[in-house]
Amino acid sequence: MKRLTKTALLLAIAMMSTAALAASDTPMNEVEGATNAKLTFGSGRDTSFTLGAGYSRTLLDAAPLPVQGTIHVDFAVQSGILALLATAGPTLNFALDGTGIRNAIYLELNAGIAMLRLSPSGGTSTTNTNFAYRAELGKRFELWKDIAWKPGFNVTGTTAKDATGETEKPVFTFVPIQFAFTF
Repeated sequence: MKRLTKTALLLAIAMMSTAALAASDTPMNEVEGATNAKLTFGSGRDTSFTLGAGYSRTLLDAAPLPVQGTIHVDFAVQSGILALLATAGPTLNFALDGTGIRNAIYLELNAGIAMLRLSPSGGTSTTNTNFAYRAELGKRFELWKDIAWKPGFNVTGTTAKDATGETEKPVFTFVPIQFAFTF
């Protein structure tokens, strides 16, 4: 009975917060995606395929600074490396024109894990799991009511060691083709 009461109370609070957000102009959810059209600096490797996806949920609709909780997954195949990066963290939105997150400048700060499979030519493959971080600064441009073009600059890094035993350098990327769907 005690557990049922707690569950009912949590559900009521969630429904009230959802109703309050739904009454505002800021969308509660955002799904984003990007692939291959990236310009990468500092990796020392050629990127042959990338795929990124993210989901954000509005946690605080405080104009002009809505805050989202964000989960992001990146997959990359580079010469000798297969990487899967899963991160989570806050996204701060600077909604200066009063349209909520739809046309906002955003700053995403994430931390998580990276699974790296290293396959050096002529060597033995190894798989490592390391701490990872990701930060992205960009701007959303509303194309239609719920669809935005979302170019940005990001930096991604891990605590992985390279073949010489040194920590991998961070990778700086310009992502010109990234879109977001808000609802």
